[in-house]
Amino acid sequence: MLGLLSGAGAIAITGGSSDEYESPAPHTLEEHHTDASQPAPAEHVETESATPTESDADVEFEVTNLEISECGTTCRDATIELTNTGTDTATNVTGTVTVVAGDTHVWEGEEHTVRLEAGDTVTRSERIDLDFRTALAIQNNDRQVTVTTTIESDQQTTRTVDELSI
Repeated sequence: MLGLLSGAGAIAITGGSSDEYESPAPHTLEEHHTDASQPAPAEHVETESATPTESDADVEFEVTNLEISECGTTCRDATIELTNTGTDTATNVTGTVTVVAGDTHVWEGEEHTVRLEAGDTVTRSERIDLDFRTALAIQNNDRQVTVTTTIESDQQTTRTVDELSI
């Protein structure tokens, strides 16, 4: 997930698929979308939190910055910043980012880390290489993409949905 949750580098990431993509149904969270005409950087939609899963710990995740910019016809640079705004440490944290343009799956990444301390912020960047069909799908979708970020931990699950113009 953009190497988001570990300092040890990014995991294997797939992208550029031109197959139609159906977003999986949310677990217990409802998705909300903003007006797709909002300019980049992302118009942050809403952070939605599920009930704590194992404890009453004060763990809250917030995507405090999300940007995707074009670095070439089939290249995008993505940056994400995540903050634990709670007062307790989050453990067993897994983050997943999915990018979709219309019905086309653009990119997905996932990463796991052991903990994210209260008040800590991590920022990661990733270069996303696209095939020509996926780049064209973004262009044909008025350069609009939907980015779904899901952060799960032992204490909390949070999902955000952002609309970006790239």
